[in-house]
Amino acid sequence: MSDGESLERLFAGARRFNWDPRKRDVTLRDRGIGFEDVKFVVDAPVIVRRSDRHGETRYMVFGFLEDVEVVFICTIRGDVLLDHVGATSKAR
Repeated sequence: MSDGESLERLFAGARRFNWDPRKRDVTLRDRGIGFEDVKFVVDAPVIVRRSDRHGETRYMVFGFLEDVEVVFICTIRGDVLLDHVGATSKAR
């Protein structure tokens, strides 16, 4: 299994999404992106880069939300994708 296939399988197993409501509110206000939108990003083709930090396995996920390129950072625990850092958009 290649790294791409294993990452695809890893994200395919994420069935639930969780985030800090305060971070979600700030990101929605400042960037116009709600963490609940992550569900739509990971259902489409994405580029994933592993980016460990503070002893934790994290993933930078690059994808599109409608026609806007977005990036978010998350971890996966079991079947839960945890959004850690607010999503950012590359274009509006």
